[in-house]
Amino acid sequence: MAPWRHGPGPHAPYAHAPLDERSVAGPVSVGGDAQRITDGLGAEGFSCAQVRSNARSAQLWCRHRQGSALQERVTPVEVVATTTGDLVHARVEIDGTEPAGRPGHGEWMRRIVTASFLRAWPSDESEVTAAMDEAEHLGAWEESQAYETPPVESAVTANAEYGFVGHGLTEMTAHTRLAAEATWPYGADHYALTPTQALPGVLAGGSECHPPAYTSCWPGQTPAPPGGLPTMPDADGGLYLTFTTVEHANWAGDPATPGDQITSAEFGIGVLVPVDGPPPTLAEEGFPAGLSFLTPQVEPAVRAQVEQCMATGTPFHGVVAGTVLLIDAQRTEPLDGRFVTHCGVTVGVPLVQP
Repeated sequence: MAPWRHGPGPHAPYAHAPLDERSVAGPVSVGGDAQRITDGLGAEGFSCAQVRSNARSAQLWCRHRQGSALQERVTPVEVVATTTGDLVHARVEIDGTEPAGRPGHGEWMRRIVTASFLRAWPSDESEVTAAMDEAEHLGAWEESQAYETPPVESAVTANAEYGFVGHGLTEMTAHTRLAAEATWPYGADHYALTPTQALPGVLAGGSECHPPAYTSCWPGQTPAPPGGLPTMPDADGGLYLTFTTVEHANWAGDPATPGDQITSAEFGIGVLVPVDGPPPTLAEEGFPAGLSFLTPQVEPAVRAQVEQCMATGTPFHGVVAGTVLLIDAQRTEPLDGRFVTHCGVTVGVPLVQP
């Protein structure tokens, strides 16, 4: 992840009462410049979705994944737009295992910007290209600079204000005059509950969660054998669970709206799968009450997809029951009639950080 965020967005974009908040994910449908931006990203291999909206604005989310699980580059693009497709705020962040500043980051950022923002606003090309040139020439980021503020090159056009983080062109932001309006969507209640509501089901699986927010959970100790000491589950168990809530986005919204509403959940799990025989279920692997952080209308479909990936070791990235679901799965070669599947699961999409 880029070592520092350049954030020219509004101070409190979520400081508003509910505006018919909706959180059913589906294809991008806002039209306008924002649609041209996400369509261009789609042509570059990104997967995009409209993940939440309200009466005034929509959150669009795109993701590009390249390489193997051990050496991958994941690039997320966050966009807030009006419901008629005018851009409000956007962020591109190049992530992955490569050190920032390694040759290739600049070329990838240029491809992204050209395919998306310059597709919507070709008249911005000269100013934007000059800013990217300056940012890329600032030198590669070094590990010793992790806590320093990297320089930012800006470009201001009639369409937007852009900011490019130097040390390898690892991050870009763009915002328009509309970013000053506090209308960003924050709904997630189609698919997620709150940590407090999820807690009984999580604890039933033997996990422990850190109070008072209960947004980070880990495997509890297994019962001690007679005369022995309790032990943590072995590596095959590998269960962890974390939640991102509305409050993580510098929440300053309507007091009647719960700031502890879950917007995304991540968990990892490792299971032994018999080559011949029924595969394990989530109920048998730490979730006896199912995925208790999800609402009843989406939980069965999400659980079924996760269990399918557990059984096959096949990844899945898409939308299930109106919910963004990312499953990175890997399986080992069979040994003694069994193989191990490791799954990293993300459900839902966090709010855009201002």
